[in-house]
Amino acid sequence: MIKKKQRRRLHVHPLIEQRAVAGEFVTLYGSLRADETKFFNYFRMSTRSFDELLSKTKNKLVYCSLRRLPIPPIERLMVTLRFLATGRTFTDLHYSFRMGIATISKIVNEVCMRIRGIPQTFSQTNFIDHSTRVNIRHD
Repeated sequence: MIKKKQRRRLHVHPLIEQRAVAGEFVTLYGSLRADETKFFNYFRMSTRSFDELLSKTKNKLVYCSLRRLPIPPIERLMVTLRFLATGRTFTDLHYSFRMGIATISKIVNEVCMRIRGIPQTFSQTNFIDHSTRVNIRHD
């Protein structure tokens, strides 16, 4: 009887373990924040709009965990806005933000639900930039 060699699954992949030092949030957010033009180009919104959106959703995006360090609301918002602004795949975001694909999927869904829960007058007047549109194909 030949025993099949099983692949060992790591608890946390080394790539993901590096999120705190090499993820896109840690390496890029501070620099973007210092330059309003670059910030707008990256997020498709001003720093003021970003801060308002964060303040409206932050309390609903806070999680506690005894096993792992939770992803802060500001990083959750950054991942979601990047997905919405560019249409990049979750796999692509996985490599740049150093998060699991399932984690990114869950974050995007949760943050979108929270944003959708913001009163319409607030979200339409402050966050929609009609000069920049992203066309997402639905096949």
